[in-house]
Amino acid sequence: MHTACILQGARTGVLMKSSAALSRAVTHAAVIRYLTPAEETRLLAALADRDSEHAPMVSYTDHMTPLVTLALHTGLRRGELFGLRSRRSGSTTSR
Repeated sequence: MHTACILQGARTGVLMKSSAALSRAVTHAAVIRYLTPAEETRLLAALADRDSEHAPMVSYTDHMTPLVTLALHTGLRRGELFGLRSRRSGSTTSR
């Protein structure tokens, strides 16, 4: 994720290209592709259709819609998403 942020910052001119971290990231990074706004819209529409077909009485059927939405908004990759853990504050039950 950090490499993607650094590369995007370099492309948009937010980061200086002479940064040592940037040069390491650029030489070792794979090709990064971002969804276009149209692709993002189609993906979210497909998830909404999927959820409405499977469970019309709830906002989403399973973990897929929240995971994809979180990934779209944060740039987290699959391994990073699956590594997230919930911290419940103010909960009276222990887990």
